[in-house]
Amino acid sequence: MQMITIQDVARRSGVSATTVSHVINKTRYVRPELADRVMRAVEELGYTPLRVSHRQKLCGMRVAGIFLSSIRGSYASDLADCLAAELLDKRVRIVAIVTEQRLAWKDFLEYVRLYHLDTAIVHYSVEIRDDGGAPPPVQTIFINHIPTERDNCYYINFDYPHAVGLALRHLLNRGHADIAFLACQSSSFINQSVLSAAHETCRQYGLAFDDGHFWTIDDTYSRDELVRQLGACFQAHPGITAVITAETGATMHIMDYIRLNDLQFPQDLSLITIGDMYIAKVFFPNITRVDMKVRELVAGIRELILGGNERRHRLISADFILGESTRTLARGPSGAQAGRAELLELTDAEIEEVQHRGYSVCISINDERSLSSRLLAQGMRDGFAALGIGVLGTVNAQQDAQLQKIQLDSLAAMHPDAIVCLPVLEGRELDRYRKLCRSGIRLVFAGDVPASMPPFSYDTCVAANESENGRAAGKLLAAEVLRRGGSCIGFLYGSAQSFCTRQRDLSATGIIAEEFPQLETVARRDFYSPCGNAPLIRGLLEAHPEIDGLYASDERLAADAAAALRELSRPDVAVVAAGLDYGVAKLLAAEKNITAVSCPRSYETGRAAALACACSLLGKQPLPHIVTVPAVVTAKNLEKSWLELVKRRLPREISELLAR
Repeated sequence: MQMITIQDVARRSGVSATTVSHVINKTRYVRPELADRVMRAVEELGYTPLRVSHRQKLCGMRVAGIFLSSIRGSYASDLADCLAAELLDKRVRIVAIVTEQRLAWKDFLEYVRLYHLDTAIVHYSVEIRDDGGAPPPVQTIFINHIPTERDNCYYINFDYPHAVGLALRHLLNRGHADIAFLACQSSSFINQSVLSAAHETCRQYGLAFDDGHFWTIDDTYSRDELVRQLGACFQAHPGITAVITAETGATMHIMDYIRLNDLQFPQDLSLITIGDMYIAKVFFPNITRVDMKVRELVAGIRELILGGNERRHRLISADFILGESTRTLARGPSGAQAGRAELLELTDAEIEEVQHRGYSVCISINDERSLSSRLLAQGMRDGFAALGIGVLGTVNAQQDAQLQKIQLDSLAAMHPDAIVCLPVLEGRELDRYRKLCRSGIRLVFAGDVPASMPPFSYDTCVAANESENGRAAGKLLAAEVLRRGGSCIGFLYGSAQSFCTRQRDLSATGIIAEEFPQLETVARRDFYSPCGNAPLIRGLLEAHPEIDGLYASDERLAADAAAALRELSRPDVAVVAAGLDYGVAKLLAAEKNITAVSCPRSYETGRAAALACACSLLGKQPLPHIVTVPAVVTAKNLEKSWLELVKRRLPREISELLAR
């Protein structure tokens, strides 16, 4: 069959070949009647311009066209580049064909003919409106589309249900409840998969997913308009604390919104992206993401094009990659989200009003022998002094619940405006605090809150973010055990009667189960006595000699664990503590089993408790639960951290150990 040339079209339409070229390529104005005559001749003769793809075909090259709706900042551009590089030595050329998002079947066939395609690759941003007729004339590979059984059609889909489950479970385990998904309107298959998976994952947690938290945006709009759309979404749902982007175009749009609104993640918003986009990984390398595995996708397309594998349907699994774009949200006993201590504030006028009213308070400490309790009390005293609030008295319960009850009655008799209490936790708290509740004296807890106390019975509790504290301790332990080549860990839990302790221990357990599946938990034990637990810990270690690492819920358990390990001559076992005192610091400096510590900033928590108390006295009711950020301490930063946390220089004995 003889090839139709541009000269044939020129003769049929009665114009020059140059005019035909201008009409086809739209390079110069041509009168409408002449242009119509040329296009009729093109159609009658079946003329196809000799494009690059055609010239490559004449040279023995195979041509694969990837259909995209856009290559702007998209996963699609990464995919096209990877395919081109992968197939270059196989005499296959990749042609990027940018079309409208919804492509009619006849238009798709016209593109196939026009570009002389051997293979069509349809990206998920393009939806072909199938007429239900004959199958496509060439091998057609659909990426993230609803599979069919038509001839010449092949489907490679990303496992979105698994990806959504990984992302959503990570955020739910970190205390997030108000989570939004952001997707582009261009992929109905992806959006349906994500929404369905969100409902199923929430159902497994006994929750219901709100469809109003599934946001879709039209990515054909300008960047300014997209940012405005996102602003409207956040304004309509002000409680949102985390966003999961379901497609890489959506990732770029949320990045624009965060940047233009001077926000930061994870402080202002936790973010997880689903996708594998080069530009996002280069400019935001620490994002927590679910990897879309572009290399595995490229390998699957390559196999199909070269005939190495004829599977019609394949599913690409998801990999969860932990970054630094999500944070743990603490929650109070009622389940409500805790507030951040740094958001507590009083204006100058309000401070003057506090001073003018002459408020007075009393302080009840659970145990002055504890460094954490002493720092809390000192922080409160300094905070109250700065606000002009008088402290009528401070008492120490010495970890005796009955003594604390008697002392609280005595403090109430002094008629303070408020009592700030570091509680002794022994399970009969309601009886101890009932008289205070009836007296009208404001009650603020510091450091912890009894698990049985209903939120309406006290004004607020200010404590460390123990969810984050536990997660940090868990991650430190896992990293150290893996570094040493170990695989078995044990958990030493604190009192379950403490709400904050329970949060800390559950978080430590949860992060290891979620993010370190290669580690096996072989032992767990609760300890109710605050000290003297070394014999019990020794028994646990003797029963489980395979243990490579121990999580200690507080500094006293850590010291007891170190003593038990010393008796057993087990320097190989790593211990991570969720609390700091002189003894733990000494063991950390001497590198005696304890390898790292995650601990509260107790002094700052005391200052925040004083401020929260002042807010409550003024009628500015603070949130029921307020948290401060914990600190991570290692031998390398011990000297600096001790000064920052304890407000004094590290004792000489410990400094000398560090210097060895």
